[in-house]
Amino acid sequence: MRPKDKKRNLKLDEQHISENEVPVGKKSLSSRCSIHIESENIYRPEKLKNVDNGWSWMVLVACFILQVFVTAIFSTYGIMLQALTKDMKSSMFQLSWISSISGGGTSAFSHLAGIVIHRYGYRKAAFIGTILISGGNILSYFATDYYYLYITMGFMIGLGLAFINMSSLIIIYDYFYLKRAVAMSIANAGLSVGNFIFPYIVNYLIEEYGWRGCSLLIGGFFLNGLWCCLVFKPQNPSTIVNLLFKDKTESRNTKEVNEDRPISLLKDALFYKCVISQFIIGICCTIYVTYLPLLSAEQFGEGDGVGTFLLSIVGIGSLIGRVIFGLVVNKWSKSATLVYAACAMGCGLCYQIVTFCNSIPPMFVVTTGEGIFNGGFSTMATMMFAQNFGMEKLHLTCGIAYTFAGLATFAGSPLAAIIIDLSGNIETAYLVNGALFIISGLIIIPTGFKLVYALSKKNEKSAFSFMNVWTTDVVLFI
Repeated sequence: MRPKDKKRNLKLDEQHISENEVPVGKKSLSSRCSIHIESENIYRPEKLKNVDNGWSWMVLVACFILQVFVTAIFSTYGIMLQALTKDMKSSMFQLSWISSISGGGTSAFSHLAGIVIHRYGYRKAAFIGTILISGGNILSYFATDYYYLYITMGFMIGLGLAFINMSSLIIIYDYFYLKRAVAMSIANAGLSVGNFIFPYIVNYLIEEYGWRGCSLLIGGFFLNGLWCCLVFKPQNPSTIVNLLFKDKTESRNTKEVNEDRPISLLKDALFYKCVISQFIIGICCTIYVTYLPLLSAEQFGEGDGVGTFLLSIVGIGSLIGRVIFGLVVNKWSKSATLVYAACAMGCGLCYQIVTFCNSIPPMFVVTTGEGIFNGGFSTMATMMFAQNFGMEKLHLTCGIAYTFAGLATFAGSPLAAIIIDLSGNIETAYLVNGALFIISGLIIIPTGFKLVYALSKKNEKSAFSFMNVWTTDVVLFI
């Protein structure tokens, strides 16, 4: 090896980026699972002093807390929607756009967040996101109509969430390598913990101070996230983002390089299937928690707090699902795509079954199941793209797919509101969205079985090397 090449490889080692997961072929599932490893570029942890130890764990704690705070926004839209409907004298369709704009914006604006992180680093990006979310909640206090809330509670919060999510995930990717899967699991657990805690807090604040006072207090509370942003000490600013756009090896021939271009994905039928599946999931993934308080109020009354209790159960189920399915794929790495499809279908079945629950115990069981399956498919999404298209194309495949999913989320809640208005009941919206969830899983499940069969013929050690990706949501939208 030339001295110049050795110097380049040493630099990559110091930046703790492993470029050893490159699918060689593209025509068959078997060739997708082939792994190209350059021995010169294999990660050497002994050369990295600030990875997987020391300040890394402070960063992880900060990311966990920020994810808990983020849940104060997402998990409580259903409770807020009830209060807004009464106060604004507006239709459910008009108000449902608020959650759609913020939820869809979190995905759609992640491209912009990636650009800001690439240029200014994750600490500044996280600061911007925290200020946007806090400001959006505080300004919502002065709202006079739902158009105002589209900007403050929708656009500003959605943009802020995109900045915070991308910053948190990228810094974990930068500070962890060998323990990255564990770190990502702990950080994502913050979402589940927040889902369990905040419905009760928000419900209490609305009862005591109204939705305006609640929004004002949440805005002030979110400013505490600035302390977490201070922990985001840049280690190698924009390292991940820069290297993701570079050619991964110098040994690949011209044909292989051409296959890495974005246009090559347009010739791949499997990629279309994955994008369609993500688009469908984007339509219906937020419906369960958004309309769960209204569904429980319709069946059990408004004053018993059942809706708040059920929202917290979704958080517990999500935490269980992330752990269980993460362990499953950790042991049988070739099953990630199949697990993703099965969990999507499981969510759809829960959507269907919950409409037939006429008492609290069965609804409790079904809601727990929905949380488990939701945590499963959301965790497996990145792994699915990594297995089928390779780490080298992950920023392209996930970026395109999740952009479409974000656009679909914009329309998801309003479409459900239209169904509710036309049918006169909430159950119909759950049945329709449950069917869509099942379809999204059916689109992918044949590929899951084929991939398991293809990978079963490969060396288990090679297949297992994908496990560094199973929770790496960091490059989803770049």
